[in-house]
Amino acid sequence: MIYGHHAGGGFFAIPNLNIACEASEYAYSREWNYGSLIGAGVRKEYAAAIADYVEEYNRNHAAEIDVIHAEDNERQKARLTARGFTLIE
Repeated sequence: MIYGHHAGGGFFAIPNLNIACEASEYAYSREWNYGSLIGAGVRKEYAAAIADYVEEYNRNHAAEIDVIHAEDNERQKARLTARGFTLIE
């Protein structure tokens, strides 16, 4: 199983089962991740175990995840500005 980050947020991928779905990277998102995995076809007991693990991981690495989000936001702002968009914050 792969749990990763892309510009739009988090993702799960289980290549051997041809499963991929969105994932939340927030510390208290167990139910959302569980539902996403179930919707992608993961069995309930596996989805629960994965969602529990990811929630614990996110709690323990919240500061690192915040840095990743900040860096992604800066890259996105730079891309939009380079394309002529005016950003209002």
